Amino acid sequence: TIPISVNVSRVQLSDPNLVDEICAIVDKHSVPHKYIDIELTESACFDDMEVLVSTITKLRSMGFPVSMDDFGSGYSSLNLLKDLPFDTLKIDGEFFRNVTDPNRANIVVMNIIDLAKSLNMTVVAEGIEQQEQVDFLRKTECDLIQGYFYSKPIPAKEFEQYMANHRIENK
Repeated sequence: TIPISVNVSRVQLSDPNLVDEICAIVDKHSVPHKYIDIELTESACFDDMEVLVSTITKLRSMGFPVSMDDFGSGYSSLNLLKDLPFDTLKIDGEFFRNVTDPNRANIVVMNIIDLAKSLNMTVVAEGIEQQEQVDFLRKTECDLIQGYFYSKPIPAKEFEQYMANHRIENK
């Protein structure tokens, strides 16, 4: 089984029935909750902190992993990490594109990864396009790497065909 990430918008987060609606949809299709990763973009996390904490806590209590997507793209990332119980931190791809000082950027990324690991979070690097980036992230013990280096986004049918042709073992 391969996990699926689902982005939740700022508008959806304000819906008091959000968790029940997600559960109903996932349960209708008999998918174990642990395989549906609910992603909140950093920008979606600024309205009502109390509602946000409550929603994340409910989702996690129902067995859904919850991720902060696009970490580092906003202005209050560290404050959000302090207050919100995320399972996964997805480092925004901008940390890896158009970098003017690669050494400085690598120091920032290494410390983000160390911080997330200290908070018992899984770390995903987004937007990875070059072998050097993959090598660096492997050395930093980044948990997962995604980006064009591995594959461009593909239609569902093409993905199904790929999966039919490649046996992938899950842990």
